Amino acid sequence: MQYPKSLLAIACGLLLSPAFAADEEAPAPAAAPAKIAIGATTEALLDLQRSGLAAGQLQAVQGEVASRNYQRYLDSFKKPTTVGQIDQPATAAAVGNSR
Repeated sequence: MQYPKSLLAIACGLLLSPAFAADEEAPAPAAAPAKIAIGATTEALLDLQRSGLAAGQLQAVQGEVASRNYQRYLDSFKKPTTVGQIDQPATAAAVGNSR
């Protein structure tokens, strides 16, 4: 079985995390909410994601799936947008139930 390069890169980063653990500082006690400290492992994974070096090939949506997606997009303009939809941020539950 062949795994995507991005999955392998993340797995390698996680396997190397004990090597970075010594670089991470212990969090200081804070009286007020402080900036979140990101460890070296997380920084390495974020850098890898930003660089795109472990990205896979773009895959176009084709055929029936593309047609249905485009039709759903066009149909979305048939319904009026309410103030509640504009004022409230989308949540996973709201997006999943938007059909």
